[in-house]
Amino acid sequence: MRLKDSLKDSGQHTVLIVDDLEDNVFILKSLLTSQNYKVLGAYTGRSALEICFEEKPDLVLLDLSLPDINGVEVLQEIRQEPSLIHTGIIILTATSSSDVLIKGFMLGADDFIKKPYHHLEMLARMQATLKLRDTYAQLRHVNAQLDSLNKGLEVTVKEQVNELEQSNRLKRFMAPQVIDSLMTESKDLLTISERRKISVLFLDLRGFTAYANSASPESLMTSLQHFHKTIGPVIFKHQATIERFTGDGLMCIIGAPNTILDHSTVALDMAREIRTVYEQEKIEHGELLPLDMSMGIATGEATTGTIGFEGRLDYAAIGPVTNMAARLCAKAGPNEILISHNVKLQITCDKEVSFVEEAEVKGFDYKVKYYRA
Repeated sequence: MRLKDSLKDSGQHTVLIVDDLEDNVFILKSLLTSQNYKVLGAYTGRSALEICFEEKPDLVLLDLSLPDINGVEVLQEIRQEPSLIHTGIIILTATSSSDVLIKGFMLGADDFIKKPYHHLEMLARMQATLKLRDTYAQLRHVNAQLDSLNKGLEVTVKEQVNELEQSNRLKRFMAPQVIDSLMTESKDLLTISERRKISVLFLDLRGFTAYANSASPESLMTSLQHFHKTIGPVIFKHQATIERFTGDGLMCIIGAPNTILDHSTVALDMAREIRTVYEQEKIEHGELLPLDMSMGIATGEATTGTIGFEGRLDYAAIGPVTNMAARLCAKAGPNEILISHNVKLQITCDKEVSFVEEAEVKGFDYKVKYYRA
């Protein structure tokens, strides 16, 4: 397949070309039409805004030099219109002034192309901008669906007895066997704020940002769904509490709200099993799981309890232990598990653990010892 053919559009995107030179608009229209884009043209800033407000294009190729209002003013008005907040904007400019470009980016431009431009470069930059916008649109759609489901569940839960209400809230965080034990308590443990010793596991998919920018929305969401489906049962098996998903990873609490005495050992066992099943799944379904994974584990005291507001509550752990786990995860290489010194002290019999270094870690005023597991 020729490079130009690979840059063809799906036929679903509308592009507005804004340039005061009719020849430039004509040439770009011809190019983009041949690449399957739906194309509109405007020769002044005012007409560009009128077309934007009426047609809601997916992408605007915006020249900065216009006869009535300049491109920067057009960019500013587009970004102030709520219905156009998700429209992509690429600046077309012959200027070499960084101040103008910086102002454009501050006002919400996605990219810029210098004149005279190379057609393949333009098509590639357009495709990258639209892919990123499409991915965000897909994520917004998923979030809207989740919000809709949550509202529906809230109405249903209010019609149930208090015991069922508590059980449904617990299911958002913990494994079924943990819920069964907690439901025998006289108090709702999720609402109790307390200081307790826990272990925290951070997990991150390496290279996710670049992958999200290059993959189609369908491939991206399918990979994330398969990733969560693969590791979710392991998390439930070890009775860990999912504190949050971060798109390209997650954070788990081991030892709260349910008490687990050997939480450091459980956290490391869980991390190793996650790594094993993830690697096995990559061998069988590599196209669905294209990224490597890193993990960091720390043990220490944290304040645990419910944060948020009515209608959107989360169970959280707050303290240096969560920061330590996150920093170790960031330091870990592909398929590597790094653990803090406190974790090492709790698993002294584990011969597979090896010292890495004692180094400065962002957010801590002392050198941190950490280990590979």
